[in-house]
Amino acid sequence: MRSNRVILAGEASVNLVVPLSVKSGGSGDLDFGDILVTNTSFTETISPKKGKEFLVVGQPGRNVTIRFNSVELTNYQWASLNNGEMGQLKFIPNVVLQNSKKVIDGSAFPLNKKGLIGELILQVGGAITVNPKQPIGNYEGLFVLSVTY
Repeated sequence: MRSNRVILAGEASVNLVVPLSVKSGGSGDLDFGDILVTNTSFTETISPKKGKEFLVVGQPGRNVTIRFNSVELTNYQWASLNNGEMGQLKFIPNVVLQNSKKVIDGSAFPLNKKGLIGELILQVGGAITVNPKQPIGNYEGLFVLSVTY
């Protein structure tokens, strides 16, 4: 009896990479502090250098895409506790790399080699425009910055 034997071969491969992470660093923040409301519109800003710093860590040389957008700040919690008028402010972020290069939502940058890992330092500031007779109160919102390979 004759048998036919067929052997198939295939390749297997894998690319192991350093996990991607973002952590808050530095001593800055995105707190505008106390602002006096007037009868005219004005804009308050926090420069990225004085704002919040984020450290991105991952595979050296690999590009990461950075995503973020504007945030609505509200005084709703304060207003409900103090029988106040509800209001909103729009926080428009200003994101730069440590070397002051502007970062636009959706842009990609390589992680700089530092030993066995790659790093990228992002600095975030931003602006809010306070309208005439803006309702008073503590305004809060959540700024989200995400990175992906």
